[in-house]
Amino acid sequence: MLRRLSLLTSGRDIVRLYCGSRASVEAVTAARLCNAQHLPASLGLSPKAITVQDLEACKRGFHISTSHSRLVSILLAQTGEGIKECELVRWTVKEGDQVAEFDQLCEVQSDKASVEITSQYEGTVRRLLHSEGDIVQVGEALLELENDSGPDDAAWPEVTDSTGNSSMDSIAAGGSEESKHDSASSSLQDSAPVLASPAVRRVARERGVDLAAVTGTGTGGRVTREDILEHSEQTAQAPLAASKQQLAGQSAVQHPNAQASDVLHADGEPVVKQIRGYGRAMVQHMLAAGSVPHFHLHDDVRMERLTYLRSELKTEAQARGIRLTVLPFIIKALCRVLAQFPDVNASLQSDCRAIIRHRDHNIGVAMATQTGLVVPVIQQAGLLSVMDIALRLQELQLMAEEGHLHQEHLEGGTFTVSNIGSIGGTYANPLVNVPEVAILALGRTRKMAVEDPDEPGCIAMEPFLPVSWGADHRVLDGATLAKCAMAFKALLEHPERLLLDLR
Repeated sequence: MLRRLSLLTSGRDIVRLYCGSRASVEAVTAARLCNAQHLPASLGLSPKAITVQDLEACKRGFHISTSHSRLVSILLAQTGEGIKECELVRWTVKEGDQVAEFDQLCEVQSDKASVEITSQYEGTVRRLLHSEGDIVQVGEALLELENDSGPDDAAWPEVTDSTGNSSMDSIAAGGSEESKHDSASSSLQDSAPVLASPAVRRVARERGVDLAAVTGTGTGGRVTREDILEHSEQTAQAPLAASKQQLAGQSAVQHPNAQASDVLHADGEPVVKQIRGYGRAMVQHMLAAGSVPHFHLHDDVRMERLTYLRSELKTEAQARGIRLTVLPFIIKALCRVLAQFPDVNASLQSDCRAIIRHRDHNIGVAMATQTGLVVPVIQQAGLLSVMDIALRLQELQLMAEEGHLHQEHLEGGTFTVSNIGSIGGTYANPLVNVPEVAILALGRTRKMAVEDPDEPGCIAMEPFLPVSWGADHRVLDGATLAKCAMAFKALLEHPERLLLDLR
């Protein structure tokens, strides 16, 4: 099939590629050597009828060098599912530096994780386009790099940006807005059926999303996984729009002279602190949680036997280089209970028509860091031993403190545990981590006076763990959550029962 190119006659010497190859690159080079205004007339052809062979004929008489320098814009790629922007934490290069392929350029942080950005090319850094602390949108250029490679396959890689377009599509992005609009419109008109891969269709079914209602941002209007997730998120947050506007109006009335950009340094005056990184993630999560009708349950769990068991195994764990606390036992017991009550280890479809029961028990554990709260996930915790869970917790805590958590460490959670007791406090009213439907908060273990079970009528001081459950009342009723909480309590008060189902 004859490859066709669409010439953009907007005063710029740019050709839009509809399929990328070595021959097409040569055609682009030839087109750049010609004047985009008179090229169609010189060929006697309509702009939309220009082919590679036509451009090859046009470029005869020109000498195309096999090696030349060119400026390459390094874009901020998609760093994870649903990520639209990142904060530029620090540059690791400066203008004038020489970089090799795969050298680190900078570090960015999304609302979920810290990511290192590396170079796709070797060359010289000519211009840094952002300062540290700036918020950069996905697909936006970070810096300009002078690349000395010639027009061969290595110098023109097929790099996919955040929308699924190739690097050649990015070259064509300098065309007129009208041309881009026409191209997008024709793509949508030519594809009446919804274009989506089987995997994307499966995600749409799981989240109850109608593909016909989603605007595809992929090539040719294809619906991508990111489109489904964004549509689902917008649907879930729609009920919050009115309440947020109302709150904004109330805030304006209460503080008519307050400006977000005002930073006052006088004593007693307010100082504005920008919300970034993990703090921005917390804002978004709490906005989503605000639309969920919550049900809470509080209880106290007798910890005498579990505390004794942990003290007996502590030395063995230390010999393996593992710090053993009661939290791994709690997570193991929780996984056992989630298997009994699958609706607690579930999520609600965006249209609220179905509940998705998750087979894996992926337990998120809230951790406090210097940059804010983060919730790394222990994948398939139900298949791990107590010692494995303890080791994984230790690794995730270290990565969180050093800022080395990546997207894969924060995705896929099905249930969240918040150990507020490590800091202080007893009971809480935790909010679910949407789209999860339940959460467990652990308070600080304290001794309480109770009747001695071995000596009726006598009082004994025993350790008790305050636990607080939070649940999405659209999915879980009070009876289900109470039964789950009682089963969990029984396992912690009699940890030897965990041995009954060992294989």
